[in-house]
Amino acid sequence: METEEIIEVKMSVFSRIKGIFINPKMVFEDIKRNPDILKPTLILMAIFIATYLMQLSIIREILIEQLKTAMEVNTSFQITESFLKKAIISGLFAGTIFFAIVPIIKGMICHGVSLINSGKGKLKATISVLVYSYFIVALGQIILAILKIITGNVYLTLSPAVFFSMETNTLLSAWLSYFDIFVVIYLVVSIIGIKIVQELTTFKAASAVLIPSVIYMLMITVPILLGLN
Repeated sequence: METEEIIEVKMSVFSRIKGIFINPKMVFEDIKRNPDILKPTLILMAIFIATYLMQLSIIREILIEQLKTAMEVNTSFQITESFLKKAIISGLFAGTIFFAIVPIIKGMICHGVSLINSGKGKLKATISVLVYSYFIVALGQIILAILKIITGNVYLTLSPAVFFSMETNTLLSAWLSYFDIFVVIYLVVSIIGIKIVQELTTFKAASAVLIPSVIYMLMITVPILLGLN
């Protein structure tokens, strides 16, 4: 009991973030006792903002390309500096919110599936597991941003899609792009966390974690299939 109390005191937000990469089981045991969501979510938002600002020139380049495509459809449309600034700011705001809520929404779905599988954990603990695990994805985004800046390749990816020469809007490209190496690690670590927090078997924990990903895959599949018709 004394050992557990010492560990609980030592596991601050930053020690938990560090622990996700070196000792996730200890972090998840601590989260099971004392889950938190707000502070790590705010840090995730700050990380996204930092990586976004790092890539401003790249984002601007991609945005201009997209707007040029729009101009081909609507010739009256004009690209202005004012419009570009507004689009960049909107992207920053929307991206920051999206990056923060994704693990929270996945955590809610994951908790629902866990309950169906006779899970015993609390909703807050489940969401906390997904939020802290998402720092693995955040690290991947930082590394990817640095590589894009160094290589100048705005479409660089850390997924299997890098080995294929495909149009970015194809179904296979979208599927492969999802399985970024850091996303795969995040999913594995999340399964470990849900297994501990919800007291489930590995199979049941995996189903709880992967079902939100399957839902996401279906969500990106439908628009692409409709676009191909």
